[in-house]
Amino acid sequence: MKRVLLIVGPLLLLLVLVAWACFLVIQRFESPDYLVRNIESSYNCRAEVSSAKLRLFSSPATLEIMGLSLAPRDKYADGQVPRSQRPAIQSNATIDYILLELKTAPLLRRKLVVTNFSIERPTIEM
Repeated sequence: MKRVLLIVGPLLLLLVLVAWACFLVIQRFESPDYLVRNIESSYNCRAEVSSAKLRLFSSPATLEIMGLSLAPRDKYADGQVPRSQRPAIQSNATIDYILLELKTAPLLRRKLVVTNFSIERPTIEM
């Protein structure tokens, strides 16, 4: 019995540590700062995201983005000023809610396969 505990105990501890590390990595990808940085570099604009939620352990996996605002690129985006130090943007385009449903298995291969994409209340001002 002691031998089983000596083998199973460290394995359980390792499993808990791996799960905790995965949780920390996932939190990084769902942060609004991470999303803003990637949107601004990919689309050459100024972006703002109110909040984001990533749920990998649901079926299907989902990414929810709330309060996306886009505007022409400015000195804050060029200088990569942290979100907390930026003034509010005068947005040309806003989307109140975005939902992406994702296949989980391709994420393990660093591929994003979207099965459903929906947006609510998009607004574009000319």
